[in-house]
Amino acid sequence: MPGVVRSILLDPLRRPSDIHVRAIGGGTAAAPAGPELYAEEYEYDANGNVVEKTTPDGSFSYAYDTLNRLTGSTPPVALQGTPSGLPVEGYGYDAAGNRVGSVHQPGPWNYDGEGRLLGYGANAERRVFTYDANGNVQKVAVGAGTVPDKEIVYKYNASEQLVQVTEDSTVVARYEHDPFGRRVRKQTQQGVVWFQYSAEGLVAEYRENGGLARAYGWKPGGAWGADPLWMADVSGGVWHLGLYHNDHLGTPQRVTNPAGEIVWSGVSEAFGATRVGASSTVVNPLRLPGQYFDEETGLHYNFRRNYAPTEGRYREADPIGVRSYASSYLARTAIGYSSRMSALDLVETAEEDSSLNALYRYVDNRPLFSTDPTGLAGSNNGSGGSSGRNTSNPYKHCRELKERPGWVECQDKNGKWIPKPKPWDWDQYKSEQCPPEETPFEPTTPPITPPTPKPWWYLIGVVVVVFFGWALA
Repeated sequence: MPGVVRSILLDPLRRPSDIHVRAIGGGTAAAPAGPELYAEEYEYDANGNVVEKTTPDGSFSYAYDTLNRLTGSTPPVALQGTPSGLPVEGYGYDAAGNRVGSVHQPGPWNYDGEGRLLGYGANAERRVFTYDANGNVQKVAVGAGTVPDKEIVYKYNASEQLVQVTEDSTVVARYEHDPFGRRVRKQTQQGVVWFQYSAEGLVAEYRENGGLARAYGWKPGGAWGADPLWMADVSGGVWHLGLYHNDHLGTPQRVTNPAGEIVWSGVSEAFGATRVGASSTVVNPLRLPGQYFDEETGLHYNFRRNYAPTEGRYREADPIGVRSYASSYLARTAIGYSSRMSALDLVETAEEDSSLNALYRYVDNRPLFSTDPTGLAGSNNGSGGSSGRNTSNPYKHCRELKERPGWVECQDKNGKWIPKPKPWDWDQYKSEQCPPEETPFEPTTPPITPPTPKPWWYLIGVVVVVFFGWALA
């Protein structure tokens, strides 16, 4: 990596415990002598939750309930108490996992029987939501008065993709999507931007005249739109290269230029709301894995849905548009769930995965443990998670693809093998210590019984039927 050296130290469970980024300076790549540009150190509890994160700004501490949901986040004192700083976060949840209290967002949190957020906050920060027939947020009224201070309206197409946002009858954004569901164009008061994608994620942004505005590169073999490596801002025909330095989940924390100088920095609340450093000289719209920050709305475009980090929820319901456990798009490939699972299959697995009736909330309220690059369902692509014999092996129905190094294939409920990049913790689970029952299963195939020979009179009957059919034609 030109200009800097990034080192990652793993703990015995192969989770990042130390991440350090240093400028090369006058030293060598093996022993960099330049200054440290960024560093993070992590401590985990017995369930794999991050309980402390140490950064150059100080230490963050985190608390969880018995279901491993985040209940508290305390940032360093240096980052508190300023308009651009971070709040002390504290959350409470109901039995369904809905947020019912927030220390830095005082006021009631109200829901209907479908788990839809009806309103939260108090006074000028009050938000009241209305929904369309498909369960997508259609309108947000801001303010506690009978006449809202501001009214935001969301419009969707037939595929339930967000296509327009208005504020007080003024259009602030229009969006277009390709046949694969990816957002390829947005129009705001700042102009038009076109988006280009590859199998790894967003790779380029273009201006309305077709000129390249920004390019991106990603970690090979990673999840879609997760763990960016570099960006290039193109202005005046000159490429300005920036190198990403991410946390344990793949969320950008710093961007440096080839000289090792920090050109972008950000600090975030636990659920992703980010404050950009005042000294940043480039624009970086990438946020949590798979998410793109839209300044015009304050939302994060998350491929299939749009995420509101201040609420820890999506604006749209799960794309399949169902209630209860029948959401087959909550496809947990890591534990063998398939998009073709029946409602009965999903009900049977409900006790294993309480998120099956979470139509709106983000990664089961575990934002330091899981990620959701496509906006469909959270997965443990980060460093969190307990491991060992006491943990259910998420890859027990998977095997390595020997003809394709770095890839595995996992078997779904119908016996079909689905290829995917090898997960980072594959070796942790597939080591020789794995219990015998945690091995890929083979579907049973019933024996093939040869057909019984037909008698001679049956063959004569077939010939007669065919002859008369031809004669009558």
